[in-house]
Amino acid sequence: MSKIFLLILLFVFQVITAQEVESGISENLQLLNKSKAAQDNISTAKYLSKLAFLYWQKEDLETAIEYFKECIKSNEALGNSNAIRILCSNIGLVYIEKGDYVNAITFINKSLRINRQMNKKEDLLGDIINISEAYHSTEKYIESIKLLEEGILIAKELNQLKSLRSCYTLIASAYQNTGNSVKSQEYFELGATISSHLQKKQLNEYESRTNSAEQTVAVKDVELKKTTDNLNEAIQINTEKQLQINLLNKEKELKELQIKAQKEREEALLKEEARRNKVIIWLSIILIVVAGLLFTIFSQLKKIKKAFLLIGKQKIEIEQQHQISIELNRKVTDSIMYASRIQKAILPPEDQIVKLLPQHFLIYRPKNIVSGDFYWLAEKENIVIVAIADCTGHGVPGAFMSMLGISFLNEIVNKLDNGNDDWRKPNIVLNELRKNVIESLHQNSAEGTSKDGMDISLMMVDTKNGILKFSGAHNNLFIVRKHEFIILDADKMPIGMHPHADRSFNEKEILLHKNDMIYMCSDGYADQIGGDRKAKFLTVNLKKLFAEIAILDLSEQKEILLTKHDQWKNKQEQVDDILLFGWRFC
Repeated sequence: MSKIFLLILLFVFQVITAQEVESGISENLQLLNKSKAAQDNISTAKYLSKLAFLYWQKEDLETAIEYFKECIKSNEALGNSNAIRILCSNIGLVYIEKGDYVNAITFINKSLRINRQMNKKEDLLGDIINISEAYHSTEKYIESIKLLEEGILIAKELNQLKSLRSCYTLIASAYQNTGNSVKSQEYFELGATISSHLQKKQLNEYESRTNSAEQTVAVKDVELKKTTDNLNEAIQINTEKQLQINLLNKEKELKELQIKAQKEREEALLKEEARRNKVIIWLSIILIVVAGLLFTIFSQLKKIKKAFLLIGKQKIEIEQQHQISIELNRKVTDSIMYASRIQKAILPPEDQIVKLLPQHFLIYRPKNIVSGDFYWLAEKENIVIVAIADCTGHGVPGAFMSMLGISFLNEIVNKLDNGNDDWRKPNIVLNELRKNVIESLHQNSAEGTSKDGMDISLMMVDTKNGILKFSGAHNNLFIVRKHEFIILDADKMPIGMHPHADRSFNEKEILLHKNDMIYMCSDGYADQIGGDRKAKFLTVNLKKLFAEIAILDLSEQKEILLTKHDQWKNKQEQVDDILLFGWRFC
């Protein structure tokens, strides 16, 4: 019954996070059709570009690529080379996100050629870094080195220290992969030197901005006081002048009335007999008109009184409904806050993590009060088991899935501890977890069935012998070892119903070296929208960041990751739950 109850609640609280994106797609499709019908090529290109970015945000990468390509054709007809180079670069980034590095190289090369022709060195530098990343992924290290040497010259010319650091890091990795350890060490040290310089520069800029802000506030306070004093003085002067003007006007009116009264008295003495009858007639007419007006006024006042009474009743009813709404909202919020305390209570406490993995940091930022991301920790026979998971959805629905995931993991590890070593195999644990999720959610291969589930990375570490075993569903594990960046790839299938749900997850094993830095995370950090182009941060940039900060203390790494995220997000809304775990093997 408890599982059925959880499923009912999951259905009731399900939210459609893509509503705003879908609304934007519908609106821009209508505008696109109108611009095509009007043969407005400029507007057509604009709406094609907007639709491409919306589908990219929706993670419908194939459709995003189609609209980007159609937009290129429109801009070719307009002869807009500047737009074409930007669109080619964007298509390349989408292909990188898809893992299709061959097509990514093709389109970024097109952008590269146009940037050379237009001598746009900053954009050329960006293309060089992106295409070098793609060359790395296809093991074309010589081509990458050749481009990066050019990129280093441009970065130095433009004094772009961050880009120069990225070039040094990439070329160091490329030389390492070609077996040239001397060159790799040389460029890695150059990159590390720039990283240190940039960190000092950021601290100096922060202190400078703080001091400047304090001085500005002090100056503004003084100016505000002066302005307030001047304003009060002006108000006093203006009030006195107005009183004088009013007094003069009253005296003038009084004199005019006295003159008029004197004139009327003189005329009255001369024409008293002639006017008496007329006065009586006019008085009668006035009395009749006044009586009619009074009757109309009283009738209108009666109607107004009734209207005010009705408005008063409606106001009371509205206030009552408002209070009911406030109370309902408070109860819902209180319930979610209580659910948050329950969720935090079942997550591993910090002192347990410190005891088992002293050299670690943890970043846990739910999008809403409760989270669809969760972390899990266990220890048996000197084996430390760590799981970082991202459930379908976030908020209340995601929180229910996370509670199911934690419950299943505890149950599975205990169940597999039956005299054999199955609990030591992360792929078997994931197989059992997938089985439990499919059975609990009544999933099957039929059309329309629930596709809920989770992505997860699961590692088991023999801390005594330094042996790490890993299995993952979509979520990779990253290791930074001195000048080497190692990725343990996860299987491209989730914990839940999938066309290949009958296949077993793979297990990977690696011998850890002292001071190896291990990172596990959900996709919330990389998917955050921000920056100047309001685009995703992307996994490729997150990997660069891991490589740059791996040598730092764990608390410094956490602070840099949080600061980078806040700067990238700026005033944009957080798009998903964020969970990131780092651990240094000592």
